[in-house]
Amino acid sequence: MYNDSYTRLNRSSVMYNTILKYKENKNRNITIMNQGKMEQLNLQSQKLTIDYLSFNIPGFLQKDYLRKVALYLFESFGFNATFKREQLDQKETFFSSDKNSHEVNFVHYDYNPKVKSFWEGTKVNFTGDNAKYFYNQIKNNQLDRNIFDLTKFTFARIDVNSLRESKITDTNQSIEDFMELSRRRVITKNKRRKASWEYEETGLVLRVGKRGNSRYYRVYQIDTDHNFKGLKFEFEFKPSRLLKELFMDNSIQHFEHELIKEYYSYSFRSVTLNSPYSDWLLYWYRKFSQKPNPNGFITTYFKQELTANKELIFNYLRTLSYIHKHGKKQQKFQINDQQQTFYEVTFRLIDFIRYVKGNEKNHRQRNRMVEIFKQFQDLHQFQLKTFQTTLDDNLILNDNSQFTSVVLIPYFSVQKKGNIWNVTLLVARQFYDYNFPFQFNHYFLHWKNIQHFEVQTQVILILGQTTIKKKLDVKQFMKPFEKVSNVKKTTVKRILIESIDQEIQNKFLQPKFRIVQKDNSIKYLDQIKPINITKAKFIYFYENINIRDLLKQI
Repeated sequence: MYNDSYTRLNRSSVMYNTILKYKENKNRNITIMNQGKMEQLNLQSQKLTIDYLSFNIPGFLQKDYLRKVALYLFESFGFNATFKREQLDQKETFFSSDKNSHEVNFVHYDYNPKVKSFWEGTKVNFTGDNAKYFYNQIKNNQLDRNIFDLTKFTFARIDVNSLRESKITDTNQSIEDFMELSRRRVITKNKRRKASWEYEETGLVLRVGKRGNSRYYRVYQIDTDHNFKGLKFEFEFKPSRLLKELFMDNSIQHFEHELIKEYYSYSFRSVTLNSPYSDWLLYWYRKFSQKPNPNGFITTYFKQELTANKELIFNYLRTLSYIHKHGKKQQKFQINDQQQTFYEVTFRLIDFIRYVKGNEKNHRQRNRMVEIFKQFQDLHQFQLKTFQTTLDDNLILNDNSQFTSVVLIPYFSVQKKGNIWNVTLLVARQFYDYNFPFQFNHYFLHWKNIQHFEVQTQVILILGQTTIKKKLDVKQFMKPFEKVSNVKKTTVKRILIESIDQEIQNKFLQPKFRIVQKDNSIKYLDQIKPINITKAKFIYFYENINIRDLLKQI
């Protein structure tokens, strides 16, 4: 148990000032992100891996210098080193030891227009785990830059990838569909961009762009002993001038921040978002997207419970919405060899009543709120079940999975000190930190009557769907109101429209709708009216995804 504080060489003078200004602004942005509980971007937290690093030494062959660099890498970091001329098949070993587990390759290119070789120089290549290991040495400031002199090197290429692990619902057919939709999306948006997919010996592969160009993207299957492990999303590119300068300046924190932004920017451009295989991208977007008034959330874990015990779960969500933004996180407790964390959160009952637009002076309302917190004991049986201690809606289950069951609120108390009621909750870290896929504004924190409450509950379930396209089954939606008058049914439809309008204003939804009518005809509208709901079989809403605006904010 302990107190928890939230923690979150030669160059042109113009470019140098740009870097200094960038650092100053980025430090300010990082401070703001930490204050707002936004996670700072780094490769480890984003589960991204560097899979390839390449440096260029331009000019004629300097074999003695290459041997010096190779010897340094061999003796200091355990790299076996090889050398070859690109136009010759023979490979030469510079240094090698059976004890070493890493390798670096030096490849020299001669200027020869006859074979369309127009660049003369040497490439220093680190592939796979070798690249990851070498990058970590740079990151930990272990590199002697007097020997591995970056002023003589050009940072030529970097590959970054992310693994989406396989799920029990994955099939080859659905992966083919994903790749085909991605291919169509790419060539539709830009006819000059190339995209194709095919079966290879290792499995399905999607390619966007052309290898050798400044940007190239691949999605490919990963198999281990003929077991499908997942899909790897890999971005291969030549670093921008800013990334090169940050790398040479040893500004690794800022380098990783910009590198991750580049990776996600191109990933969003290269694959379809209307697929389960893009869930990791949407997960990332929703986590970092700062919508106005992000005061609450819903998760698919609650769908069954929200249907069966609406008011209790709704109050639970309102409470978590409040503590996420206004609660005082005092301590954190770790159990099970520090694998599970709980936060102790305290707040005044009167502040919560004000938050949900209640009447703090009304004695009955105060008592009602106390009763709500007392009812949370019924949630002791409601446990958060996760695999690999992740709170992703799409659970991953394979032979290496660890099953964990977590009680969301294992302890709570409501105590009166003087005239003030104080609430104390112990909240599981996964749930405390979970604020997506659905964020709602103050409109959803209170209701006027039972119809209003019923509509809000159903809207939360609809918008809580993890796909971009949200589906409303009109018949199911209207089922709780079958026995009410037509006037009240119209009122219900107006409340639905009002709720959706709130999320359009909140920039969570786009102002466009696809309506499948009862006669199976299709309508596309930018606003809906009660008559449209009456005639509809299904209504589709679309989540607002604006990656450019997000990347400007972080």
